[in-house]
Amino acid sequence: MSILSNTQLNSIVALVFCCITLSYIVLQPPGLLWKQNPDLIVDWSNSVASNPYLPSENLAQAPDSDLFSKYRALGETAEEQGNLNAAIRAYRWALTVRSDPILVARLQKLLQAQEQKYREETQWLELWQKAEQMEDAGQYTQALSYYETLASLKNLEVVERKISQMRTILALSQKHQKILKQAQDYIQDGHWGQALKAQSKLQKIHTDWPNEFKQPNELEDLFATVQQQLAIVKEAWPSIKPLLDQKRYAYLHKLLMNWELPIPKQGLIRLIQKHWQAEMVWISEGTFTMGSTLDPDEEPTQIRKLHGYYIDRTEVTNEQYRLFIKDTGHPIPVSWETGPIQEKWPVHGVSWEDAQAFAAWIGKRLPTEIEWEKAARGSDGRIYPWGNHFEPGFCNSIEAKINQCTPVAQYPLGNSPYGCCDMIGNVLEWTADVYAPYPGGREPRLVRPDYRVARGGSWYYSKDSLRVTNRYPLPQKIRLVAIGFRCALDPIQE
Repeated sequence: MSILSNTQLNSIVALVFCCITLSYIVLQPPGLLWKQNPDLIVDWSNSVASNPYLPSENLAQAPDSDLFSKYRALGETAEEQGNLNAAIRAYRWALTVRSDPILVARLQKLLQAQEQKYREETQWLELWQKAEQMEDAGQYTQALSYYETLASLKNLEVVERKISQMRTILALSQKHQKILKQAQDYIQDGHWGQALKAQSKLQKIHTDWPNEFKQPNELEDLFATVQQQLAIVKEAWPSIKPLLDQKRYAYLHKLLMNWELPIPKQGLIRLIQKHWQAEMVWISEGTFTMGSTLDPDEEPTQIRKLHGYYIDRTEVTNEQYRLFIKDTGHPIPVSWETGPIQEKWPVHGVSWEDAQAFAAWIGKRLPTEIEWEKAARGSDGRIYPWGNHFEPGFCNSIEAKINQCTPVAQYPLGNSPYGCCDMIGNVLEWTADVYAPYPGGREPRLVRPDYRVARGGSWYYSKDSLRVTNRYPLPQKIRLVAIGFRCALDPIQE
């Protein structure tokens, strides 16, 4: 075998290089498209073999003019049918046969159109990828925005389906967020019973959610927060609800103030505070005239100063006292032994010890003598709650000739300057104080151990015994049929 000379080798290499170059020029699609995203372009090698626009006969055997025309005709047909790749390829082949300025311009225009199409396809793919990323991350609002942009660029069924799915998911998410926010507001505002009732709706959030979609992060976080808060409410509620049912609002208020709970409780405290404040009146800080010169036991008249406090608007009723007995098993009042119980009447036939036990149970206390008198007469030293002259129709006294209790708050014209009802008449009222003379007053002729002071008179007292300054010392264990009480409360520190 003869060895090729260097000149022969160089000729062969040059020939091979030319062939490769020619095939690259003729067969390749636009270079930028090929390099940046080959998946968007038809596989050129396959399309050369199977393209219906390529001639079945051997075009190389045809004259140059026929070959040029046939390649150009193939390109025109492909261009009419929207196959830019095949058109560009055919025009390039035609230009390898011979140069044609018109075809060159046409090819350039197609290349620009192809480049624009590629940019649009690239943009579309980038938006699609971003939309899917947002969807996978559970950020459905952003995903919907991307899908809607995609639909404006190219209206495809798959995009419309995605838009429909995102809108459905967002509607479901908003529905679930509303349920969660409502439960959270119930807790925040103190409606804990309502929050627990809403818990069954919360359980549906996970069961209603499509498995193929991730829940939004903010929904998951809110769900976890509400579930944690509801678990605490559920644990605390058995201790709270009975107190609410028993209307022990002041007691519950104090309990909650000292109860460490890792959830908002101010809303519940405010609701409870509204309840007990509705049944009490505020006696503001200041001075008033106490005592009188009409009875030695009421002397001396003096100016006294008190801090602010609350006192019940009415006497404690049978209805309220029944809850106390039901909860504690405390003995019933003597008045309940002789006839039907009138719910709105003041409880009567109770001892000082009974009154003290009820006050502690409900979270209040008995008022002192000085507190009771200020609430009854105001700061101007009046004799009766309404003024200095007795008015028979302003209270339930012997002058009314009823001869028994009446429902509380039945004589609004007889209210005190602070709005306290029935401060005189109806039933006597226990105060907290042990009976003793006022400072500077006359010593009683008889020392009375274990005596407490009652105030206000009752339905069988006449006007002279109904002055707001009258004092009635009584044994603290006695249960007179015409004696009841009302409660007082110091301001609760927040």
